[in-house]
Amino acid sequence: MRKFMIPAAVCFWLAATAGHAATLIHAGRLIDGRSNQPQMEMTIVIEDGRISSVVSGYTKPDEGDKLIDLCEYTVMPGLMD
Repeated sequence: MRKFMIPAAVCFWLAATAGHAATLIHAGRLIDGRSNQPQMEMTIVIEDGRISSVVSGYTKPDEGDKLIDLCEYTVMPGLMD
């Protein structure tokens, strides 16, 4: 099976249209642009349309939160030219 990279901009758009208290993105691999190696099994927490935290492991969402499961994908920052 082919794995695709999901640009962070797509994730933020999904989170912004959700209308929930928080959106959690479970990323199988996260390219943060700082490290030479992708970080494995990370959770990106988005609140009010902004990233509020990035934590190691898969955080369980609270009731009312939206979960975007990208455990099988690589998430990376949006690219601009």
